[in-house]
Amino acid sequence: MLKQLSVIAIALLATQAHAAVGQPFVTLGLGQSSYSDGCEVVVGDCDDKDTAFRVGAGVEFAPMYSAELTYLNHGESTDNFSEVVFGVNAFDNYSIEAETFALQVGATMNVAPQFNVYGKAGIALTKAEASNNYGIVGGTQFTDRTDDDTTGAILSIGAQYAVMPNLMLDIQVDHLPKAIDLKEIEFESDLTTISAGLKYQF
Repeated sequence: MLKQLSVIAIALLATQAHAAVGQPFVTLGLGQSSYSDGCEVVVGDCDDKDTAFRVGAGVEFAPMYSAELTYLNHGESTDNFSEVVFGVNAFDNYSIEAETFALQVGATMNVAPQFNVYGKAGIALTKAEASNNYGIVGGTQFTDRTDDDTTGAILSIGAQYAVMPNLMLDIQVDHLPKAIDLKEIEFESDLTTISAGLKYQF
């Protein structure tokens, strides 16, 4: 699926560039991701939020419309548990991490001379991995891992403020419903990311 997304994006960008009607751009952002069900069953110290970042490249093929290929790293959700069982210190550390490759089309509306708002929608491939490390402190330890890929929708909204003719400050919210589906452990979760960054137009 990732290869298909890349081929579609490259073909789209090449077509627009060849037609001389497109303006290429790159984006980057840093913020926070949230796993909607990361702490659904809390047995210890749980944290379902983590630092996230995104990078993207695309083309504006009309004053209001664009296409973009984006990579999102969602960080991880963690749940750490420890207790004394029959005088032995036992622990169970559980984590889920995810990353997304997305292809979107967007529409932009200018609301002031230097200020835009926009919305984007598209298809996303999310790769998720769960890891469970458990055992006895200072003794025997075990690690179980499982991973899966999920294809679904991605919806984004944002706002941009132009600080230079080709450079914009950018705030974006990305939502991926049911982005994680780890069938082996029967775990599903939405992903939501909010980030601030820059957009540069060539």
